[in-house]
Amino acid sequence: MSVIPGAAAGRLSMLSRGLSILECFTPGESSLTLSEISRRTGLAKATVHRLIMELLVWGLLDRDGKDLCLGRRVAILSDRVPEPTRLIHRILPHTPLFIARRECPAFFTLLSNGRSLHFEAREGRRVQEDDVAFGAPLAVCVSAAAKVITAFRTWVRPDGIRQDSRRRERVASLPYRGEAGLSKIVHQGYAMTRTGRTVAVAVPISDPYGSILGALSVAIPPGGAHRTAVVRELMGAREALSSVSVHSATEKTA
Repeated sequence: MSVIPGAAAGRLSMLSRGLSILECFTPGESSLTLSEISRRTGLAKATVHRLIMELLVWGLLDRDGKDLCLGRRVAILSDRVPEPTRLIHRILPHTPLFIARRECPAFFTLLSNGRSLHFEAREGRRVQEDDVAFGAPLAVCVSAAAKVITAFRTWVRPDGIRQDSRRRERVASLPYRGEAGLSKIVHQGYAMTRTGRTVAVAVPISDPYGSILGALSVAIPPGGAHRTAVVRELMGAREALSSVSVHSATEKTA
């Protein structure tokens, strides 16, 4: 079950308690008894019973004989989840272990309707570019992601063929995105950006058909050894992430 804010301090709001009940259900355990829900949430049976009755009214829970299961309204709400969030849900289990092991700030950047959306790479929480909680690491990661996405979407088609010269000329007029820079990024398979002492490396994420969906970027501490290791591990992760079967409504490469 996910960590619930306030749980450690014993200050769960009623909303958090209700959500903790919904979090009890897993893919392998779609039906649970009231007693089991009480055990998993750590809430008294009387409290669980009261919350369950309300969740039943809302359709967030349904009865399965004597047991309980997630209700129809959960399915309705899931259909309203934005496509980038769905994609993050599919990709997150494949996030490289080294990101958690090294405790490096890391972010997914996904393309959606002409915008770049950013998600924290461990929990999948969406973040804004000006999120002060992440500071410089987020800014430099966003920059590295923009570089690698631009290079791969502009320079390489899904079939691996370079774009026509007119497209290259348009991009060559943009800062840091000249033909030589694009070619180097595509050739090495990653982009790197530095802001002060903070360095970020980003690799592209594509769907099984080769269209670029976004990027995974990692902020790394100064030092050549750290950088070499992170680049090597990111390059290995790139194939794993891109091999995840996704059916996305995100933008397709021209």
